[in-house]
Amino acid sequence: LRVESDATQSQLNVRALLTQGGRSDRDFVGSLQLVLQVTVQGRAQTLTVPEPGAPAALRETLKLSFRRAHRVQAVIPLPPGATVRSAQLRVLEGGVVRAQQTAMP
Repeated sequence: LRVESDATQSQLNVRALLTQGGRSDRDFVGSLQLVLQVTVQGRAQTLTVPEPGAPAALRETLKLSFRRAHRVQAVIPLPPGATVRSAQLRVLEGGVVRAQQTAMP
């Protein structure tokens, strides 16, 4: 997992390589969730992408289906003045977290 804020800190660039271990005789089908710990105007906040109740179109873009490996690249807009302290990428299957990794920009 690699996360980088852009020069203006208005967005976060996220890159990851997902792999399915063991025998890959079936496709992994699941979704991604990103949990950001940010500071906005001196206050700590947690942002979840997608947010609960997010539009179906956004949730659709975070769905996964792959056999062996899948590259993830995403640009996440940040609230004005936000400083990202950490980012956690979660891989979910059937709503259950199967893998997670945390990185700091």
